[in-house]
Amino acid sequence: MPADGPVDACRWALAGVTALADAAPMLRRIGSQRGTHAPREFSDGRSGQVVYLSHCLLNQNTRYPGGAVCSGVVVDAVAPYLADGAGIVQMACPEQHTWGGVSKRHLLRLLDHPVAARAGRRLLGPARSYLRWRYQRLARAVARDIADCTASGLEVVGVVGVAGSPSCGVTSTLDLDAALRAVAACSHRTVTAGWLDQHVVEPSIRPGRGLFIDALQAELAKRHLDVPVNEFQLHGSDAAC
Repeated sequence: MPADGPVDACRWALAGVTALADAAPMLRRIGSQRGTHAPREFSDGRSGQVVYLSHCLLNQNTRYPGGAVCSGVVVDAVAPYLADGAGIVQMACPEQHTWGGVSKRHLLRLLDHPVAARAGRRLLGPARSYLRWRYQRLARAVARDIADCTASGLEVVGVVGVAGSPSCGVTSTLDLDAALRAVAACSHRTVTAGWLDQHVVEPSIRPGRGLFIDALQAELAKRHLDVPVNEFQLHGSDAAC
């Protein structure tokens, strides 16, 4: 090291401290103003509106066996938002992530083996706790995304769930205990297009919120986000596809 190395090092360090000291007032002003300015408005084609839709309203291929009413997109569910120019965000399917993928293979095991359904009723409490834990993680991710949208100046015009869903119902949901009783009592071994709806789903629908929507509304409340949450009547409807 040259003889004046330590001197140069001290000089550079002092210069850095001086620069930070000079910048401190400006940094404090920026920090105090953060969050008080309206987000920048973009002069392009965006509408500034976003809606969050349950996964199966945009992809019926993830519905439970016999539950799809359309080949793909439920047009009636998205048409009002398309007409308004809102951006559409497809939420992850909670049941796909927790019930055994798109095919819901854990559900299929219960349908194929009513004895397993009877045993499953004894495990319903722990299973519901597990679902709440998994759903809370998914709901937290959606709530963070919604918070990002609102902080960026977008209007989140709503969250749309699915009526009668054990996960995404808003004012109506599925009584899982009643559904398991129905599966356990049924002698059928093969699921047909209308069998699950007629013998399991329809008799088990109750007023209430689905587990995922319940978790999502709790996460939105934590962040003081006032977002309308509604449900689309898919089950038993004549929705246009």
